[in-house]
Amino acid sequence: QRPNCLSALLPAYSHPSSVCAVGDLHGDLQHALAALALCGAVDPETGSWVGGAMTVVQTGDVLDRGNNSLGVLRALWRLQAEAEAAGGELVLLLGNHELMNMQGKVHYVHKAELAAEGGAGAWKRRMQPTVGDLGALLLRHDAAAVRGGGAC
Repeated sequence: QRPNCLSALLPAYSHPSSVCAVGDLHGDLQHALAALALCGAVDPETGSWVGGAMTVVQTGDVLDRGNNSLGVLRALWRLQAEAEAAGGELVLLLGNHELMNMQGKVHYVHKAELAAEGGAGAWKRRMQPTVGDLGALLLRHDAAAVRGGGAC
């Protein structure tokens, strides 16, 4: 009998028998929820967790490009709490776009989202990992996943 390779790769997670990975949500709330619904984790009508005890791994790059990065982050944080309450797990990883934002690099942030948050300076302050409210919350994510040897 073949060993369960997925279980060997995800020993830290409590529900390796039902795992879905989703990445590169890039500020698009509608498509983020649709992707999570395809996994069976989220109700496509309500956006609420319906995945029960399954594990979903969000592999990073929630921020930038789309015009609702903060909406996607808030939805993921809400779903993480809902998953835990249901006996499931939503693992949130940091991608290179989260790291760039925490480093003050905002060239991929949608202009409308920057403006809504008070401009680039205000966005950068919120994303600072040591003093920014959003940067501090991003640091709670489980691990870092970057591409190309960390190149941003």
